[in-house]
Amino acid sequence: MKRGMIPELKSSSRRVGQLYPILLDYYGNIIDGEHRYSVDEGWRTMRLEHIRTEKDRLIARIISNTVRRSVPSREKTMLLARLGEVYLNEGVEPGRIVYKIAEETGMSYTWVMKYLPEKFKDYTQSERATSATRHIAGKDAKRLGRPEEVAYVALFLASDESSFITGSALVVDGGLTAM
Repeated sequence: MKRGMIPELKSSSRRVGQLYPILLDYYGNIIDGEHRYSVDEGWRTMRLEHIRTEKDRLIARIISNTVRRSVPSREKTMLLARLGEVYLNEGVEPGRIVYKIAEETGMSYTWVMKYLPEKFKDYTQSERATSATRHIAGKDAKRLGRPEEVAYVALFLASDESSFITGSALVVDGGLTAM
């Protein structure tokens, strides 16, 4: 939370009370609520006795923040990168880290892929892209398609201008399946 938001937090606390406690791990480290602590050192706390490791602290922070507030993309990326480093240090293969984070946080695979830095991402995805890139190297497109290119075709097919097109298969793959 930006320092400029502290007065608003104080004001809302006076108006509706302390809605969310400061979450502490087993050792008393703040998991979530540093801004609340800066407003009032006597803010209500909740100690989570089962949170004892850095990995558990990060998982708890990711979950508590994403379900409670709108978290900026940069903060999501930073938290996921820190958790990714923990998994790397535990010996988890980079290609499996996305699955581990999704499984342990309850976040979707797609959400994790969106915010996790590249070095931790699922290599099967990048291998597929590399394979597709090699495959189309000899075709006319010489690149992978963009989502908007497929959207333009869908838009055309949904318009009146496509009324004469019937019973056809329109392949939109930049020549990927061309013989």
